[in-house]
Amino acid sequence: MIRVAVSHSPSLFREALVALLSGTPGLQVVGAAEPEAIAEVARTTRAELVVATETVPADVTAPVVVIGGSARRAIVGGAAGYVEATASGAELAEAIRRVYAGERVAPAALDLGLDPARVLSPRELETLQLLAAGFTNREIAARLGISVKTIDTHRGHALKKLRLRNNADLTRFAIEHQLVDLSARSHPREAA
Repeated sequence: MIRVAVSHSPSLFREALVALLSGTPGLQVVGAAEPEAIAEVARTTRAELVVATETVPADVTAPVVVIGGSARRAIVGGAAGYVEATASGAELAEAIRRVYAGERVAPAALDLGLDPARVLSPRELETLQLLAAGFTNREIAARLGISVKTIDTHRGHALKKLRLRNNADLTRFAIEHQLVDLSARSHPREAA
């Protein structure tokens, strides 16, 4: 069972989405809330995925499937999946299953590339590069003069925006996009 939380305003549409998804095999709706409250609901119910409308709600750490609005804005904003507002219930359920399996779901015509310079903020990009070079969050925080919590926030935003799951994926992405020079790298603890 995939644990799903639903975010929508107004409540009529939220209730309709809950009813639709509750009747879908393999899905369990564990919570529903307005966009400004969904992050807390998702956390407390341990939702594995959030379904939202038009934009990715702030502070949600679970993967998000966005329904309707701009596909480009949704994906660049950190959505792991996007379906048109005209999609059927079966199409939405399939998108949820695919995102839960780690896939990115977006219209085929949507060409975002994943240019880190376009998608990430300068601090998120810097954090990504240092993580890929082998620095710990604490070492990066000391190097950049910011808190460990802020580094973890930058790392989380980079994961979300690039639709990656963990530090290994971040490292692989950085290497594939030539964001870190591994040939000239010294051990980070020596370089710090």
